[in-house]
Amino acid sequence: MDDVSRRRFLALVPAAALIPTVRSTPEGTLIQVQQPSAPPGFPRHDPALARETVGASHANLARVKELVSASPALARAAWDWGYGDWETALAAASHVGNKEIAAVLLAAGAHPTIFSAAMLGQLETVKAFIAASPGIQKTRGPHGLPLLDHAKAGRARPWSGISKRWVTPSPGIPMSRSARRTRQDSSVPTPSAPDPWTAWWSAGIPGGGS
Repeated sequence: MDDVSRRRFLALVPAAALIPTVRSTPEGTLIQVQQPSAPPGFPRHDPALARETVGASHANLARVKELVSASPALARAAWDWGYGDWETALAAASHVGNKEIAAVLLAAGAHPTIFSAAMLGQLETVKAFIAASPGIQKTRGPHGLPLLDHAKAGRARPWSGISKRWVTPSPGIPMSRSARRTRQDSSVPTPSAPDPWTAWWSAGIPGGGS
């Protein structure tokens, strides 16, 4: 969304049509509450594209490049997989350790998080998050995964065997043959040496791995 669209939206919101909803008071009385809505026809992404972007961000580098090239705002796409299990495109790449896709999304404007920093091995950034908000390391990411799992994923890259369901196209942006035919596979083996993240975490930041 460009700056003109944002300014237009902010100007129109106060005058937007109000959608009535009904709520119950503690005494059991029903009252009508007016809630603002976006102006009709205000630009938004097709939900199918948002879902595909998040799904592809687990493993399909070629498709992610196609999607964010056509619409960079999709780098910030999010999807609720059910019961409030929200996942962004960057979160998808982060919890499976897909650094290449994370780099594409960040370059296109995805918002960095403590989870993406942990996956990318950005130790000082993780420390800064925790210093600014003590206890944040105990917050779980999408699918209930703890922060330490993201750090380990960035080392082991376990996403090589992810299902082809992540390459299911949406009708909004055409999928290339290469994106349809393949999913990314890891050529980097899981390191046999002790993971420095694990040692640091155990020594300095309790609560982030459980």
